[in-house]
Amino acid sequence: MEAILYVAQKGQPMWFFGRIKLNKILWRADFRSFYERHQPVTGRAYQKLAFGPAVIEMIPVMQDLLRAGLVVEEKRIHGDKPEYRPVAKADPVLRYFSPEDIEYLDDRFSIIGT
Repeated sequence: MEAILYVAQKGQPMWFFGRIKLNKILWRADFRSFYERHQPVTGRAYQKLAFGPAVIEMIPVMQDLLRAGLVVEEKRIHGDKPEYRPVAKADPVLRYFSPEDIEYLDDRFSIIGT
């Protein structure tokens, strides 16, 4: 949950930042971390979906965050397609992450830009 809040906060300045981008950023951080350090950032299992990998429990976790008011989703239209942008309404608790974990989560933002 905390990684979702962190990425949702970091993603706010991005022009495109919806559910798919959130999933890809988390997956990339976990994948690179596991490849380089032999341990993932989130420790979650992923599944293959049509638009890219996603945490298996993403839907129930997002529903919990929405119910608790920690995240809201803003619907935006880009062209003819809707984007459901996760917006963090609370700060993540970062004590669960090492500085290296945060670097892996941040890495995708330096590649994508804001």
